[in-house]
Parts: sequence; structure tokens; C-alpha cells
Amino acid sequence: MKKSVIFFIIVIAFLGMIWYIYEEAKILDNQKIGLNNEYEQLLNKEISGVDLASLINQCIDRNVKNEVEKDNKGIYKSNNLNSINIEIKFIDSDNTIKFEKLYDNGINKFIELYGISKFELKKINYHQKSGIVKYLYFEEIN
Repeated sequence: MKKSVIFFIIVIAFLGMIWYIYEEAKILDNQKIGLNNEYEQLLNKEISGVDLASLINQCIDRNVKNEVEKDNKGIYKSNNLNSINIEIKFIDSDNTIKFEKLYDNGINKFIELYGISKFELKKINYHQKSGIVKYLYFEEIN
């Protein structure tokens, strides 16, 4: 009698552990999908400079939270897991600007100069390992 009770307790604990692992994986998957959807809904849509500034702040916070390392120029390195980088192409320049440079020069200055300008998300890249968005490419539009 004792052996059968112990056996059932072990089976129930084992099934509970499997269920817990499954639910945790499902929660992580939903978080990844939600995070990716947040960026994917911007693809090929116009946003204002103010909205882009908010997105830059959000991505800086995300990189800081995930402890993403910077190189010697102050640019976030891709960690192949959860880092994110943004590049912006302005109409009056042939070069793309990294979002860290805009942030370092002052996001308020960016808002003053480009707050009412329109930008469009042209390209999204994903980390191969995690499937999370790693790169966003915006272009200023007329």
C-alpha cells in the first residue's frame, strides 16, 4: 500500500514538473511573439519622429536591461540572442545613422529637428538563435 502511494506521488510530481516546463516555454514563446509583433506592425508604415524617438528610448532600455555590450565606439554589439540595433537613413544624407549616436547627441534634439518628420520601417532582421528582432532599418520619407 505504501509503495503504491509513493509511486502515485512520484508520478504526479513528475507530471506536474513536465506541465510547469511546458507552460514556461509557452509563456516565453508568447513574449517573443508579442515583442516581434510590436515591431512587425510598423513595417512599411509611416511613423513620426516623436514615435521613432520613443522607439529608440525603448530599444536603448531593452539593451541596457539585457546587458548588451558596446564596442569601443559606443555601438551595441549583436549578442545573437536579445540585442537590438536601429539604423536610420535621412533624406539629406547618404549615410545611415546608428540609434546610439542619436541617443548620445540627445533625443530631445532629435525630436526638435525631426519630431514632425515621417519615417518608414523598411527592413527587420531576426536573431537566428532566438528568433527575436535584432535589427530595424528606418528611412525618412517626404
